[in-house]
Amino acid sequence: MKIRCDSCGKKFDPAKTDGICPHCGAWHSPPDDLSFSGAPSGEETAPWEEDFFEEAAADAPAGDAPAPASAPVRPAAPKRPAAPNRPATPNRPAAPAAPARRQGCLPLLAAGLIALALGLAVALVPPLLEQRIDAQAIAYNRPDPVITPAQGDTAVAAPFTYRLAGASFVGYDGAWQLPQGRRLLRVTLAVSMVGEEPDWDPQPPYLGLADGSWQLPMEEYDVRDALGDGVNPNDFPYGVYYLDTPSEELLCDFYYLVPGDTAAVTLCFERYSVSRYGEKLEEIVELPARVDPGEEAAQ
Repeated sequence: MKIRCDSCGKKFDPAKTDGICPHCGAWHSPPDDLSFSGAPSGEETAPWEEDFFEEAAADAPAGDAPAPASAPVRPAAPKRPAAPNRPATPNRPAAPAAPARRQGCLPLLAAGLIALALGLAVALVPPLLEQRIDAQAIAYNRPDPVITPAQGDTAVAAPFTYRLAGASFVGYDGAWQLPQGRRLLRVTLAVSMVGEEPDWDPQPPYLGLADGSWQLPMEEYDVRDALGDGVNPNDFPYGVYYLDTPSEELLCDFYYLVPGDTAAVTLCFERYSVSRYGEKLEEIVELPARVDPGEEAAQ
């Protein structure tokens, strides 16, 4: 069961992370009806312990057991007279020591062979397993995604739906100089989500340009340096998680540096699947967009 972090507001499953938020590191105590460990507190006597005590009692010497109460008491045997003293025998030379038996080397040889086999297993088995896992991961993560065109002005890359609200150049009068021949393009998308928050953070869309090149969106700190603190490009994806889906949408702005003569772009949205081998790119949804010339770029 997922809970919402009191520190950052994101959802996570406390049973998978021992109560630690994977997004900000805050720790949450478990509810009264849940436990992060689930280890049983009681201990029971193992069945083999009972068998051990029964066998030990069966194997005990008969002389140690008390005699029955009805058994007759036997009289003690009379003492025999001591034997007469015999003359001491002359000293004889000690017999030569017998050669050590070869059977004593067999356990050592067996132990050496077992140690050699274990050493080979430790040296060879882990690399072979690692190679097999790597081969399976490469086969699983082979980049063969499906290219899907968007329907009208809306692209669906589950669990998110992106509706194009506008794409236009914006004027720039920031502190640092734009690259030669480049302008600042702002793409506005109305984003909604159906279902629960995914286990992975979706990447923002990237642009396909007319010359066949690709352009990633600007990072948040670059946007703030260019346009000031009044813009907030980080509404995606965290702001979308708090919407009353699927009826509510959130306008999210993405900024790109593109050639000044760009008239049309293709927005590309990626959909991933998650497994023990990592994230696999399953689908790329393409949404074409016309660019509004907007304001002239500042010189």
